[in-house]
Amino acid sequence: MLLDKKNFYLENISDYISAIPITYYFGFLYLALIRNPIESIFYWKCLFGIVITTLTTDLIKRLPYPEYFWNVTRRPNGAKNTDFLSKNGLCKKDAPGFPSGHMSATSFFATLTILYFSQNNFMGKFVSSSLILFMGWSRWFKGVHNIPQIIGGTLYGIGCAYVTNYFL
Repeated sequence: MLLDKKNFYLENISDYISAIPITYYFGFLYLALIRNPIESIFYWKCLFGIVITTLTTDLIKRLPYPEYFWNVTRRPNGAKNTDFLSKNGLCKKDAPGFPSGHMSATSFFATLTILYFSQNNFMGKFVSSSLILFMGWSRWFKGVHNIPQIIGGTLYGIGCAYVTNYFL
């Protein structure tokens, strides 16, 4: 059972945190479909922005980086369960990991939330920033990303949120 005390090990908690980004996609889609046309423009913009952020993050991971960047761009040895649902098993050796897709999606969502809803709200900023920190801890604790990949994903997600906010 999900709420059983035996399930609350740090590894399980990090798995739950790692599964959060999938809720952004469904959440934005749900909100875009049920809101009136004027309000739904914002949610369609958010959905479009987070999908573009995720796709471009995946493209950046597949760039042919020079070998001297491999310590930064390749996942740590023994990385497993690296997909959005944290269930795909052991990663192949030399799998790309820079930037972290989980971190870019989480940073995108948190930054856009701050820009639209929490500019003068300390609690909103705190919750959004905490979400980024918890996701970073989760990716590091699970051993699927190193610190530069986490920071790179965070910065990329923040940048994509600003671009979405000001240009879409």
